Amino acid sequence: MDERELEAAAAELIEQERYPDAEDLLRGVHDEAIRNNQADLAICALQELIHIYVIQERLSDHERCQLEIEKLEDSAWSFVASSWFYLYSKQDFEAAIAKADRAIGKAQAEGDTSAAYTARAARPGAHQSRTTRRG
Repeated sequence: MDERELEAAAAELIEQERYPDAEDLLRGVHDEAIRNNQADLAICALQELIHIYVIQERLSDHERCQLEIEKLEDSAWSFVASSWFYLYSKQDFEAAIAKADRAIGKAQAEGDTSAAYTARAARPGAHQSRTTRRG
């Protein structure tokens, strides 16, 4: 199964609200992808699992998947996604800042100004300073 097929199969199960079936499928594909060193497919499965966990408000499972994506992908964007998760889903501002700072550092090293800008916007202080300036 490739990424496109996995996304389609997961979407169909999620649309039918067959969350346990979707989770079983995705975990199985993830585990096999890890065994076969297929990081992109494993990341795809994790991202689809996150969709289920968001719907079911399973923050600890969402966090576990997000942290694994960071390890597998190790890119500025994976840390940007984590910073937004911590900022909005968990409202753990210290973790959001730490992830945003990590994303900024990686983005600068990668020359990715878009990721750096997005990471800066994910820092809780950025939101507070904008609000303060308006008032």
